[in-house]
Amino acid sequence: MPRSFSLVGSRFARSAAGVAGAVLCLVATTAAPAAAVTQEPVTVTLDCIVPGTDGTYRAVFGYDSPTTKYTIPIGVNNRITPQSLDRIQPNKFEVGSYRGAFTTPPVDNGQQVTWTVTTSASYPTSSATASSSSTACAPPVSLPAEGNGTGPVLIVAASVLVTFMILSVRRRVVAHPAD
Repeated sequence: MPRSFSLVGSRFARSAAGVAGAVLCLVATTAAPAAAVTQEPVTVTLDCIVPGTDGTYRAVFGYDSPTTKYTIPIGVNNRITPQSLDRIQPNKFEVGSYRGAFTTPPVDNGQQVTWTVTTSASYPTSSATASSSSTACAPPVSLPAEGNGTGPVLIVAASVLVTFMILSVRRRVVAHPAD
């Protein structure tokens, strides 16, 4: 009986090896080579301005990131001038074209606003400048909220922290119950 079992086992092994080899050949001959993705830098854009009635305007900026998702911290490589407006721009750049990524608060008509982004040292710096004479937005424009969308992330982080604090207190109470 052991002999017949070993014959069945070896036939099965040969069949399995043959099927695996056929599948491997099929995959090797039909698989397309992977296309190389070239990284491209972030390009910032001035989409338009929203003229105010009180001698001010709001600049609406966007960006293009054709192939790569980037995080560029706010600072020397991601800045707005005048500096009083810095820190309202995004620092996370998703793949694609994003119009209306952020809007400045009201700026005096005589003042320019420039957003400058340097993706890395190997790419040129990209800048976009707004002034009161820049192209006005089409009439019904919906403005994005100011900021870069980190509010929900901060709420989740705070929730996780509170959860860990509660679990820590519960462990202490269970380990040392009141007498």
